[in-house]
Amino acid sequence: MAAVLLSCYLAVYVFHHGLPESISETYYHIGKRWVFSLVLALVAMLLVVPWIERGYYECCAFLSCAAVLFVSASPQFRDEWVSKIHYGAAALMGICSVLWLVLNGHHLLLLALSMLAAAIDHKRWVWWLEVGIFTSVVNALV
Repeated sequence: MAAVLLSCYLAVYVFHHGLPESISETYYHIGKRWVFSLVLALVAMLLVVPWIERGYYECCAFLSCAAVLFVSASPQFRDEWVSKIHYGAAALMGICSVLWLVLNGHHLLLLALSMLAAAIDHKRWVWWLEVGIFTSVVNALV
């Protein structure tokens, strides 16, 4: 359900605005900014239980979901003070997610493909990395 929710949010955004530089960038371009925070918070809450129950290294899964909640609570990453929380939480989510994938022996093909896309599309490298991490985790949970 979390994958469907985030995918629908991103698909609607991309249809109306094109590819953003990052998922967080969508916050600044949607009419109702609270939707960004709501979607990310719901995604984290919907993922936490199935993710923790799957495989080992539950702390990585928990920290990733907690970090997404911090990102959703600090969406204004262009603000100097808020950006520290936002970027720190986003980095923690990425590191813990990839660490969980590696430690549990999941393949990183989707992440590798997204990194290839990031190498081609330098302007949106963060977007491709975020999408790659998310799809890799969802693929591992299915």
